[in-house]
Amino acid sequence: MTASTASARFRDERGLVGKMVVGLLLGIILLGLVAVETGSIVFAKLSLENTVSSAAADGERDLASSHDANSACRTAAASVHEHDDAAFFVKCVADPKTNQIFVKIRKVAPTLIVQRVGFLRKLGIVKATAETGPGTD
Repeated sequence: MTASTASARFRDERGLVGKMVVGLLLGIILLGLVAVETGSIVFAKLSLENTVSSAAADGERDLASSHDANSACRTAAASVHEHDDAAFFVKCVADPKTNQIFVKIRKVAPTLIVQRVGFLRKLGIVKATAETGPGTD
């Protein structure tokens, strides 16, 4: 009787290991996709931070020499496009009296899934700002 019970038990569990392996593989693939998407967004943000810092510094140098806010903002915009063609220049505010400049840019992170799924698109848009001049560290 125990032989038939053990035999029946093994018949009922056929395919269980296969289902577990498939589930595990799907979980690993999903985890990998999440890691790649997250990494892409983080690296885009880091790159954008470097770009905006360089643009603000270039704009500040121009502002210090020319004392022209429009020229400083044009220099900052040119610096953004020189460092990263995919970045969009959003805003620039320059004050010749205090030699301060504020620059804001954004970029769509190069992702596989996030930029193609409607409710996730906002996660793939990274923004960065920089302010230079007296009173900033």
